[in-house]
Amino acid sequence: MTLIHLCEIDFYIDGELGPDEACEVEAQLESDEGARALFDALWQQKEAITRALEALDRPSPAQKRTARLQARLAQALYRQLSAARPVPVEVPVLKPS
Repeated sequence: MTLIHLCEIDFYIDGELGPDEACEVEAQLESDEGARALFDALWQQKEAITRALEALDRPSPAQKRTARLQARLAQALYRQLSAARPVPVEVPVLKPS
């Protein structure tokens, strides 16, 4: 049995190994405590990163309040602009010389 490398464990976790390679990694993980500890550490790290990225995708309460205020402001501006009457503007007519 050969020692597995960090990238092999990483590929295994990501599901990027073929069936034969995956079996080799699984056998090594069952028999090698160091490889298993490395696997567990990488798994936890990837899970923590996934949770952090998911948290970034969710708007915070402050962001939600800001979005509501922006929507209310846009509606108020639209109502004001819609109610405003156009002001007549004189456009100068140029005559050919």
